[in-house]
Amino acid sequence: MPNIKIFSGSSHQDLSQKIADRLGLELGKVVTKKFSNQETCVEIGESVRGEDVYIVQSGCGEINDNLMELLIMINACKIASASRVTAVIPCFPYARQDKKDKVGSRAPISAKLVANMLSVSGADHIITMDLHASQIQGFFDIPVDNLYAEPAVLKWIKENILEWKNCTIVSPDAGGAKRVTSIADRLNVDFALIHKERKKANEVDRMVLVGDVKDRVAILVDDMADTCGTICHAADKLLSAGATKVYAILTHGIFSGPAISRINNACFEAVVVTNTIPQEEKMKHCPKIQVIDISMILAEAIRRTHNGESVSYLFSHARLLFLCEDAAAGWYCASSGRKMRRSSGESSGSEQLTSRDLFAWFRSYLHGGTSSLLSTLTTLVTFPVYKTVFRQQLHSTLVRETVAQLYKEGPRKLYRGVVPPLLVKTLHGTLLFGLHDTFLHQLSPHGGGSIPGIALQVLAGIGTGVVEALVFTPFERVQNVLQNAGNDRSLPTLRSVLQCLRGESLTSGFYRAAVPVLARNALGNSLYFGLKDPTRDALRERGLSPGTSSFVSGMVNATAISLPLYPLSVLVANMQAQVGGGGGGGRGNAGRHCGNPGSAA
Repeated sequence: MPNIKIFSGSSHQDLSQKIADRLGLELGKVVTKKFSNQETCVEIGESVRGEDVYIVQSGCGEINDNLMELLIMINACKIASASRVTAVIPCFPYARQDKKDKVGSRAPISAKLVANMLSVSGADHIITMDLHASQIQGFFDIPVDNLYAEPAVLKWIKENILEWKNCTIVSPDAGGAKRVTSIADRLNVDFALIHKERKKANEVDRMVLVGDVKDRVAILVDDMADTCGTICHAADKLLSAGATKVYAILTHGIFSGPAISRINNACFEAVVVTNTIPQEEKMKHCPKIQVIDISMILAEAIRRTHNGESVSYLFSHARLLFLCEDAAAGWYCASSGRKMRRSSGESSGSEQLTSRDLFAWFRSYLHGGTSSLLSTLTTLVTFPVYKTVFRQQLHSTLVRETVAQLYKEGPRKLYRGVVPPLLVKTLHGTLLFGLHDTFLHQLSPHGGGSIPGIALQVLAGIGTGVVEALVFTPFERVQNVLQNAGNDRSLPTLRSVLQCLRGESLTSGFYRAAVPVLARNALGNSLYFGLKDPTRDALRERGLSPGTSSFVSGMVNATAISLPLYPLSVLVANMQAQVGGGGGGGRGNAGRHCGNPGSAA
């Protein structure tokens, strides 16, 4: 398979850079300029011979100049012997001129002309997003992938509109009915549409609402907005029909002419657009505009196209795409197959790690390590609770009796054994999240898209649990020996416990009860990672905010995991509290094989 190169036109370099970053690639070198007579000149600054080339150019800004620049770039790569040239056009130019507006009209079908120009220039494949009319795909004789912003829109609605369960999805015209019904079905809410009549282009004469929005949040959804006359009139119509709030969600925010002033004066809570078109300058003048980043959708479509994988899978498993939204360059997503190759110097049988890859690999460990350090205070606060539970597991006593025993021993002995869990907490998050990501990325290529994302999460959780058991069993062993009051005389200090266990064999010393620890950790981690995202998503669908849903799902999952695994924890506590292999750890005979190492402390 040929290597890959990504070039950016001048229309939207920020989006091009985000796509390249998500793929772990550098943008190709290209110089665009204009001669004094305003002719466009393009120079490709590196070899593209035998390469799989992707050129990102959106239909915005100086549309005619940018379109001509794209055509020249495609042709330049093609005659430079590129293996395949794909035009990535987030916002397709002239998409609204897709048909004659009336019988006998002499209006051109400009979208068809643009399709012909792209084909003649040498494009082998087109990737675009939310075409104004899906039949534009039929204007081409080459493959066209029309991607949808719908997964990103659904995610934004659930995360940012608390009352989304009591909303109505509204199309501002009859042509968008299919789009809004799809979103409404996914959210399990009602939909409505507005029939509009125009006197002339960009001017709406009359609007009729079909559907009910009374006492509901109305969400206007459309593929694009230009001068915003339609959506602003529609917002007024929805408010007069009894809507409590009005949002507008658009794939392409063109916002020409009086659009910004109209939005500022309209009754919108927010006007949400994707970044298929640059919005930075417009956001400075309109605080209501919010942007959804769709670079991850375009990047994954490019990766799948390059690797010969299904692009439709991207939308049938859209949730998995957003599990990987923050995945850094070069790593596999849960829905991914093979890794993107990096440079033309790599052979087909090997894949080298760049510094960007190493940082991506390190970042998940760093994230877990940082959270672990912050949990040190929590460990100090909750340690008495854990010690109470441990004593109950060891002696089968009631809570009242155990608390009275610990109170009698005093605060100094209460925190005996706190050092091992503090060390474990520092390392636990680092390994938990870092190892899980590592296992997930290693397992994904073998799934080839056939293994469900949750199954991959569970398998990665099992692998993480096995490694955790190997690393943390000695810490837990030392902690349980120290927490056992029967060891206070013979093993009074941490040093004495370490010396004692060092003299034992692995299976009776540091790795006593290793098998039940391994079973408990593997099952616990597989349940945690398997339940975490589905539980959180289910709570969000019930209208909870992202923070609340994460908190509640954590509590629910902790309970669901702890109860079935509690017998294993009791078994581990009783086995590890003993020292020397005989008798019960809580009956005063601990340390009989260690002599009395107290003097060594």
